[in-house]
Amino acid sequence: MLGMLLCLTREQRMVFILGEFFSLKSDVAGEICGVSAENYRQQLSLARKDLYSFMHNKCALVNKANPVAATAKHEDFQGGLRRSVEYPLRGASL
Repeated sequence: MLGMLLCLTREQRMVFILGEFFSLKSDVAGEICGVSAENYRQQLSLARKDLYSFMHNKCALVNKANPVAATAKHEDFQGGLRRSVEYPLRGASL
């Protein structure tokens, strides 16, 4: 989930995280972002649309007709996790 947030701008990520992950009410989230509650709701709506558009037009996991699949990146990430468990940092305890 976090990787797909990179298609959003920094401001959109903040708005999206406050609304979707933390489920803050628009007046509170707007205050955090320094905008009115109405403006925050508009920004959240735009961030959702941009995220949906990116996923639908680019990600093969959402639309199989798209060329980009996250499987290679996912496998690289999983391989990195396995290596870090097999060869932990010196002095680290598991």
